[in-house]
Amino acid sequence: MKNFITLICVLALTYVSHAQEKIKTAYPNIGDTLSNYTFTDLVNSSTKTVSIEDYRGKWLILDFWGYSCGGCLASFPKMDSLQEKFKDKMKLIMVGAIKYPGFNTKKIEKITKDVYRRLDQKYHLKFTVAFDSVLNHTYDVGSVPQILVIDPKGVIKAKTYLINEQQLSSLIKGEPTQFVRSYSRSEPLKRYTYKENLPFLTNGVAANGGNDTSYLFRSLLKVSDDSMPPAKIVRFKGNRRTTFENGRLEVFYYSLLNLYQLAYLGMDSWEIWEEDFYERYATKLYLNLKDSTDYKLLNKKQYSYSLSVPKNKSTPEFLMKVMQSDLENYFGFKAKVIKKMLPVYYFEVDNEDLFKRKILNAHYNGNYGDSYGSFIAKNISLTDFMKNLSIMMNLDLPTFNHTGLNPKINVEFVANRLDGDDLQKKLSNYGLKLVKGVKELEVIELNQN
Repeated sequence: MKNFITLICVLALTYVSHAQEKIKTAYPNIGDTLSNYTFTDLVNSSTKTVSIEDYRGKWLILDFWGYSCGGCLASFPKMDSLQEKFKDKMKLIMVGAIKYPGFNTKKIEKITKDVYRRLDQKYHLKFTVAFDSVLNHTYDVGSVPQILVIDPKGVIKAKTYLINEQQLSSLIKGEPTQFVRSYSRSEPLKRYTYKENLPFLTNGVAANGGNDTSYLFRSLLKVSDDSMPPAKIVRFKGNRRTTFENGRLEVFYYSLLNLYQLAYLGMDSWEIWEEDFYERYATKLYLNLKDSTDYKLLNKKQYSYSLSVPKNKSTPEFLMKVMQSDLENYFGFKAKVIKKMLPVYYFEVDNEDLFKRKILNAHYNGNYGDSYGSFIAKNISLTDFMKNLSIMMNLDLPTFNHTGLNPKINVEFVANRLDGDDLQKKLSNYGLKLVKGVKELEVIELNQN
């Protein structure tokens, strides 16, 4: 989940032009020409200082990040790869904030630079990093990551929190490119035309043959774009179960995986902490397809789906059944839930003496620190300790405690928390090992129709 950094709000100034009143905001707006700014604390730069105007004639990406933002740090390898691929046409500057209101600036700067250093040791990063104490405030950056996409003329083309190779390629070719919109802290959210009390893509008025809401059943699918309302969690099951008293189900910005999981399992997604789902269901689709070309093309898009049924039929079971039929009609795949032995990771005891001494019988009484050189587990279960480790390792498979034990522990696990490989290597110091195995899980199988 994302960490949000609250920054100082800069007062907007107003002025009156010849024909209309215009508000001059503290934050950069899409369509503005970005004013010049000079960075002075740089890494991976051929000069001691660089200015925004130095890159006129190239696309410029300013990616604002913070040391406590897990999503920001996880994106570093990808962003470095994008910089290398498009370096002739695009310049990337990763802007690390080193000053937050109410925090010790020297301490924040030290932690931020230490975090970057550890990531650089792991990935040998080539992109330019600017450590900066001003621009986050000037641009009223609220949540990070926040990415400004600036064209060769210096005009802001997008404000977003993620960018990929396909989008950059389209930009450079001059093609229309869509981004998920992000906002500055005090920037008002875009006024969407969507009204929650009406079905998606209706106005509740006379249409072609009658009122556009005077139907009994309706389902539709649309490729999501920036006119859509923000995404929201929708669930038929679990602790955060959604109610459907009005007979209407609507989701936005869903991947194929999200759509199929909601239709067949009742959850659009789940986390490692939601044990009832995590320990039972696979988090990926199982493709039993001779030719996956169509799936790959469809999977590049995000979708908005709307389903309306009579209120007396608005049960999770009925909605899921109709949604399953719709997905087959829309995408052409037959789907079913099967049980299958799938690859997973297991935490196992490697050295019983070390495991007892440094995990089971450890008595760490120190305080939580700011260092990324260790992970401190205070009075948590062994299973939760392992779950935290697996998250930091960024493993591509589900992980499970295979020791047969689950006591409360107090441990300082010394390893580079930003380096999954180092975390795995240091397991042996505590008598543990991570091994690949298989486990029977329920998985959604897609077959060609």
